[in-house]
Amino acid sequence: MRRLVSSESFTDGHPDKVADQISDSVLDTVLDRCPDAVATCETLVTTQLVLVGGEVRGFGEGNPGLDIADVVRRTLRRIGCNDDRYGIDADSCSVLVAMGRPLGALDDGAAGGREDPIGRVGGAVWDPDGQAGVYGYATDEHPTFLPQPVAHAHALSRQLAAVRRVGGSVFGPRGSAMVTVEYEDQVATRVVSVAVSTQHDEDATTDEVESAVAEQVLGPVLDGAPGLDGCSLVVNPLRQVVPGGPHVSWGLTGRTIIADTYGGVARHGGAGLSGKDPSRFDRAGAYASRWVAKNLVASGVAARCEVHLSSPDGRVAPATVAIDTFGTEQVDPTSIAAVVREVFDLRPSSIVRDLDLRRPIYSDASVFGHFGRVEAWCTWERLDRVPALTSAFGLG
Repeated sequence: MRRLVSSESFTDGHPDKVADQISDSVLDTVLDRCPDAVATCETLVTTQLVLVGGEVRGFGEGNPGLDIADVVRRTLRRIGCNDDRYGIDADSCSVLVAMGRPLGALDDGAAGGREDPIGRVGGAVWDPDGQAGVYGYATDEHPTFLPQPVAHAHALSRQLAAVRRVGGSVFGPRGSAMVTVEYEDQVATRVVSVAVSTQHDEDATTDEVESAVAEQVLGPVLDGAPGLDGCSLVVNPLRQVVPGGPHVSWGLTGRTIIADTYGGVARHGGAGLSGKDPSRFDRAGAYASRWVAKNLVASGVAARCEVHLSSPDGRVAPATVAIDTFGTEQVDPTSIAAVVREVFDLRPSSIVRDLDLRRPIYSDASVFGHFGRVEAWCTWERLDRVPALTSAFGLG
């Protein structure tokens, strides 16, 4: 059966990604000072205005107050939003902050009189509404263990942003890439099309922008990639893109959840990732399910794997550990979930401990996808459970 799959990725200057990076920069600032704190942060970005709202608890005595406006401005400068042409200027925009303390949050000893089943780490405060169903996915069709469309799209948007940062290019902060891949019987066969949209200098002609994308972005990323014969390239389908950022559209935290994960190939629990500390199972569990899926594929259990975890209140071990290998498994499929429960400790607090999630790492994760990363801080991409899985299944 033939089908086409398209996935999109966004540069760090896209308004929604600006909002994600601000939210996660606030979270990083909190965790850097007090790793056991709980924080949620939502950001709205519009023309010359940033609105930050959320909650912080357990920040700890002796910590100076959070200067969230300073965090916002430093994040905007790092991205390159420092000119009114881009819709927002880090030095002159208005920043409104509405951060409070969550009502009814569980703290130590507030487990309703029952024994804490998770062995909490570091006295962390846990979200009472942390129940969630999450999905993780991995496939052997690309070295990142991501589906080809989203892996290529992330590489293109990352390159687009990198070229802009070097300087001397015609590109502005806002950009995106969409890649369409053809599949035959679930096997990726060729890249059908690539569409790149990028903000650019006012005096750059359409031909100059198209040439720059082809030579500086598409070539370095996709040269030598299989299945490129006949691939079409479309640059700025709406022609000139001089205005950018909030001049064009508002940015909101958590609005790019499909690009953040698996590009629409796998299912999604529906919750955004950015702006949430790891006591939220919809974030920690999403990372853990990817960790499980990637290790299963890397160990040879299956060529494709989707892992579904659900936690009834965000504190206890998952009630559901469901594994779908889409008929690609090399072992008895009925045994996979049981082995996963033995090899991985999927209690929420254990996930936080084993993946070392109470660190200020999240602003880096909030752009170019949370998965398929190679950076050392991205612990959910480690293949540290492959030996145990191959041994348990008698593989290798």
